[in-house]
Amino acid sequence: MLLRIGINNVNMKKESEHTMNKMDYKSDSVRIFKCQNCNRIHFEYGSVAMELELRDFFKLSKLLRTPDSIIKRGGNQIIPIVKSNVFLKVKNGHFNSIQTLVTQAEEFLKAEYLLSIGRHPNDYYLDSSHWGNSYSNVMN
Repeated sequence: MLLRIGINNVNMKKESEHTMNKMDYKSDSVRIFKCQNCNRIHFEYGSVAMELELRDFFKLSKLLRTPDSIIKRGGNQIIPIVKSNVFLKVKNGHFNSIQTLVTQAEEFLKAEYLLSIGRHPNDYYLDSSHWGNSYSNVMN
């Protein structure tokens, strides 16, 4: 339910200064990792940084897979993050890499969660229709 959105300083901490779990996905434009200190999923794109609880990360992933929720303007795709008040503006060239990394992180987190509760992460449980349906009002 917690969503922290902040603007990164140009002088970000070096990767080794973060205490991270084994989940750390990155490309030229985006980085997604799970922090051991706060146990949240950190999503960094450009100058935007979000700390997401697990269910809110799944909601973000679902938003990225729902074309109806994404507004296309000029060379950008605008994703409503908090109702209709806060938007993530993504360049068209970065959108596919964000979708790919979010999907990879989502699959890792699902498998990690299922293993933690003693279930085998088979295809049924990794099916996206079983995830991201929470009662949180933070994400759409």
